[in-house]
Amino acid sequence: MNTQKPNPDLLWPSATSPHVVRFFQWWMGKMFRKDFNTIRAMKGTTDILSDLDQHQGPVLVLMNHQCWWDPLIGMYIARHLTPARAMLAPMELAMLRKFPILRKLGVFGLNPDAPQSLEIMIEHVAQVFQKTPRTSFWITPQGQFADVRTPVRLRPGAAAVAARTPGVKVVCLAVEMAFWLDRKPEILLRFEPCEPPPAPTTAGWNRVMTQAMQRNADELSKAVIARAEADFAPIARVHAGRAVRVNPLYDLWLRLRGRSAELRATDREQARVARPRAHEPAHDSEKPADLHATTAERTA
Repeated sequence: MNTQKPNPDLLWPSATSPHVVRFFQWWMGKMFRKDFNTIRAMKGTTDILSDLDQHQGPVLVLMNHQCWWDPLIGMYIARHLTPARAMLAPMELAMLRKFPILRKLGVFGLNPDAPQSLEIMIEHVAQVFQKTPRTSFWITPQGQFADVRTPVRLRPGAAAVAARTPGVKVVCLAVEMAFWLDRKPEILLRFEPCEPPPAPTTAGWNRVMTQAMQRNADELSKAVIARAEADFAPIARVHAGRAVRVNPLYDLWLRLRGRSAELRATDREQARVARPRAHEPAHDSEKPADLHATTAERTA
């Protein structure tokens, strides 16, 4: 395995600092408290990732890539659910040079315009796995921002890493942000394992990763559209269970009257989202069979 010093124009390795990681986790908590209501995961899926905290080998976590928040959500969830594992994640080299503090959190930089960038990433990740087997490699394999409703299309990087890592565990993480009853949005998650393909080649891994990420995104989407709050459990209640705040004076007036500003879905609203309206077509049975293909053609 190549142990030469990397070319700084092609690769900028991470330099993880436990002290910076702890501080950044505290700081991210403040950010999430400021901008979000809760972080919720679909019930029965969180253990798919948290059970790997004590796994002795490498783990790949595949996230969809919808917005600027994704890396911070990944870092926060990684520390919250798998605190005993090291974290590794790639970033465009030019962007990392603007935010070099992220190297202290396990982020390394790559030059995506370099023809050899894929092989450089594979080699670097392999070296980290060899040195620290209990590392989780977090990656957004779509490689660019993509709306959560568009078909999943992956670049080959994650599949190539998996193909070069025998016995690797792979987990998909679907993320959406939605406004429900609070003035701040929810961060909504769903985890799903990605089983290895019969032939663990790059093409084989790319196929099963695409299928698993699409399936995971579809299941999360159904719950988000249905506003199925009962299907989710908070994994990080960033408001620590406090009632929603509207205005400090108005909140005080409500408390003095024994009332709360917290919003709850009414029985009528819960019944409405629990069943489709009579004139609405079924989601699956009446969709055109080539819907995904048509969408893919438009986005190609």
